[in-house]
Amino acid sequence: WCLAFRKRNSKLLFESPKDMSNFTVIKNSLRYWCADPFIIRKDDYNYVFFEMYDRLKRKGVIGYRKIDSNGKISPMKKVFEDSCHLSYPFIFEKEGNYYIIPESNGKKQLYLLKAVSFPNQWEINRILLNEMRLVDTTFLKYDGQVYVFTTPIVDDNISLLSVSKVYNGIIDREKVTIPVLKDKSRARMAGRFIDAGNLIRVSQNCSQAYGGGIVFSEISLQKDRFSEKIISMIDGNGLWVAGRRFDGIHTYNCNEEYEVIDLKTENKFNLIECFGFLRNKVTSLFHKIKKNK
Repeated sequence: WCLAFRKRNSKLLFESPKDMSNFTVIKNSLRYWCADPFIIRKDDYNYVFFEMYDRLKRKGVIGYRKIDSNGKISPMKKVFEDSCHLSYPFIFEKEGNYYIIPESNGKKQLYLLKAVSFPNQWEINRILLNEMRLVDTTFLKYDGQVYVFTTPIVDDNISLLSVSKVYNGIIDREKVTIPVLKDKSRARMAGRFIDAGNLIRVSQNCSQAYGGGIVFSEISLQKDRFSEKIISMIDGNGLWVAGRRFDGIHTYNCNEEYEVIDLKTENKFNLIECFGFLRNKVTSLFHKIKKNK
């Protein structure tokens, strides 16, 4: 996967889903590829936070790039790593503080990161939910209430969407386990909500393949009842961006200045990835021998 960004046009991508012009594709490094971009502005810069997949360690960490006033983007920088794979860094600001809720289902936890020194230093602020496998958790503040949209993994099934309320910082755990939608073609979240006069939910189409496309739907949350109507879609198969062909898309975000997406690239040979595969096999064998002893 790789990232791409562009200055906002008069229409956002969901309003003109066939217009993929003016996106700049950001080149990956030899060691890392990138996905799940979220964008936030602080002071004079825009910051894109994303999953940096470490080919050597074979897991994701959280990193960022900075976009300056001239549209120049900085090299990627790793800012947080855990023992498990991390991705989907849902970032937000509250009362001058910055927080990230990453996907950390490998630890069966959902936790909150807080910036000790933005953007480079983050620490776990608190555990939101324990003993639960959740992916692509997205918060929404709407009509004075905070909602959590997430996909609980049940028997490795990722075709569910649940919606829960947050009361005094506590997530309604029971509601997280009750799906409001069972549909692999549009359940899983693909970015933060878009406020365009009406609320737009961005979701993933995983019906044929992971990264098969993204879906934009207008949602309603009346009397705690969730419903939505699809308004546009982007097919990730054979997608042309900046003169190149891509075979997947599964994240979209925007702020007042930029739109950011991720794109699935051609799978090419990478020596570091080979070393990572061998490293992982040797480590697993070592732990197995140690356990048997």
